[in-house]
Amino acid sequence: MPASNDNTSDTVAIARPSVPTPQPNATNTNQRVLADRYVIERTIGTGGMGEIYLATDTKLQRKVAIKMMLHPEDDSDNKRFQLESQTVAGFSDPHTIRLFDYGITSEGYQYQVIEYLEGKNIKEYLKSHGPLHPTIAKSIAIQLCGSLAEAHRKNILHRDLKPSNIMLIDSPERGVQCKLLDFGLARADNHDPTMTKTGMVLGSPMYMSPEQIESKSDELTAQTDVYSLGLTLYTMVTGKQPFTGSSLSSILASQLFKQPTPLIEALPTLNIEPALCWIIDTAIQKKPEDRFISISQMKKAVELCLQNPEATLRLEDGELFCDEEFIQSYTSLSLQDISLAVENTTHEHIETIKQQRPRSFEQTTELDDIKENKPPFLFLGGLALIIGIVGFVFTQRATPTVTIQPTSIENTTPQSAAPTTPQEVATTLAIDIRSTPAGASIFFGNQYMGTTPSIIELKEADVNNADANSLTIRKEGFASETLKQPLQSGIQRITLKPVTAIPSSTKTTVKDAPKKTISPSKIKPKDAKKNKGVKNVTNPFEK
Repeated sequence: MPASNDNTSDTVAIARPSVPTPQPNATNTNQRVLADRYVIERTIGTGGMGEIYLATDTKLQRKVAIKMMLHPEDDSDNKRFQLESQTVAGFSDPHTIRLFDYGITSEGYQYQVIEYLEGKNIKEYLKSHGPLHPTIAKSIAIQLCGSLAEAHRKNILHRDLKPSNIMLIDSPERGVQCKLLDFGLARADNHDPTMTKTGMVLGSPMYMSPEQIESKSDELTAQTDVYSLGLTLYTMVTGKQPFTGSSLSSILASQLFKQPTPLIEALPTLNIEPALCWIIDTAIQKKPEDRFISISQMKKAVELCLQNPEATLRLEDGELFCDEEFIQSYTSLSLQDISLAVENTTHEHIETIKQQRPRSFEQTTELDDIKENKPPFLFLGGLALIIGIVGFVFTQRATPTVTIQPTSIENTTPQSAAPTTPQEVATTLAIDIRSTPAGASIFFGNQYMGTTPSIIELKEADVNNADANSLTIRKEGFASETLKQPLQSGIQRITLKPVTAIPSSTKTTVKDAPKKTISPSKIKPKDAKKNKGVKNVTNPFEK
């Protein structure tokens, strides 16, 4: 996780007036082992609050990264570092950096032990490879939205989204993956006001929202991260920074009053991605109310764009529409809300189902023992209780599976429920599709259903009809496979065969993405200088 070299986008603390920070006390420069467990190897990055080291965990024999805060006398930095540790420790999304350990040295230096990632951050990748292919950029954006959605559900804002805080990992099994780093400026609803001095602005000028620049701390919402993600996505697909300026003040002025160069002007080949351009333009609106109302709504828009790059997307009164169809998202509903919806939907169906008693049902030996050793009335009561429990279990097995799916406004008119027979209920197949390698695309005819591994639900009559569309598994570089009929619920394992053998000396990178202009219909989803403002302080691990 190397340091960032572009000072215009680095995280800075803009204070009015600035107050000099005292230098830290001298430390033991010969110290090479931390907490009698982590052997420090070398420095791999520098940040606004400290440095990052590559280390070996001697107990688990694995590489880790040690992030150490180098200003133990700065009370606000101490509180912010501790908050970051508590924040990251509570996350479980696979696209958020993982925290393994936290502690304080005898000299008062706080440290974090985080996962060591082998890859490049997006800022480094863009410098060496140029802009990301739109399909890959969409996949990364969806992953980032998932990470941020978990943080927002916990009432935590990141506030420092930028390309250098996103690590890219090329996974042979799952394709290009990303990890969101550095929650050092994350803020919760119950934040400590003493952590930010009066008149101080925290963030990266090139990617911070207008409300952050204006120090409107009371107006910071999830849409602040939406704005920063929009500008980050702009840089990912164009390879260019959204604003230019020779000074910090000019960049801040652009954030407040100017829009970036239109995407199609910045990169003409994006004219085949109208939906993606609309998503970015919507996310970077100056007024929060003109942006997506949540990161989950933005994620849904990117998913629709991934399926159809020419989709017509729009927001109307905060609601998302695609090709004039209202898109209902259930991500904001709690599990209790969904359970109640399922209960209300299936109540009439449960009453109409009759489950016959299995012919093989026999009285157990436990019942015989009860009959011999207990009084008759206890035996009868116990027998009635057991029969009642067994009957309840069989009734529950006959309960139909109900899947909540988004519907359009026109289809929300209540209709009278038709009587349902047991034969009509058992018409849905739940197919768990797993492929080797994973990350393959699933298609039902021409309809994209997701990537492997994934559980999809389809009507049995549609799937097993000889004239119906087939289920096909596709992955670039491998021959497509069609699931054999008749299909049944359960796990379907598919091994994809490579089209051609790839020499072992050949290394596939993200740069190998198609460079020629292709039509939207053929686009398939698939799966050091120190930062400005960092003080020269004593490194506790330098010899």
